[in-house]
Amino acid sequence: MGEHLIASMLSQHCIVRDVSQGKDTRIDLYCEILKKDSLELTLHFFCQVKTYKKHISRSEIEKNMDYWGNQPVPCFLFLVKYSNVKTINKESEIWVYDLVVSPHMCKFKNLQ
Repeated sequence: MGEHLIASMLSQHCIVRDVSQGKDTRIDLYCEILKKDSLELTLHFFCQVKTYKKHISRSEIEKNMDYWGNQPVPCFLFLVKYSNVKTINKESEIWVYDLVVSPHMCKFKNLQ
């Protein structure tokens, strides 16, 4: 659900590869930022997308902190809040959790 929205938004700025294995591997997207002039790869990063309707608990996020914090590249958590599954789009409330800054501090930023 939210993975497709985030992939679409990120694809305007980088190459996005979906991790579609039919199960939750705690990483949904592999991304690569390219230099526009040379198309040289400059940065790889991973994304986990959580889509929720009413509330997502802090404990649900924290249970994966060590995993995300130990990845070989930067890792970001995207939280996508929706009221109706059929209307998950750029108007949805989207928050980004930067796991690079500190894997044990929640720093959320609204993209809107």
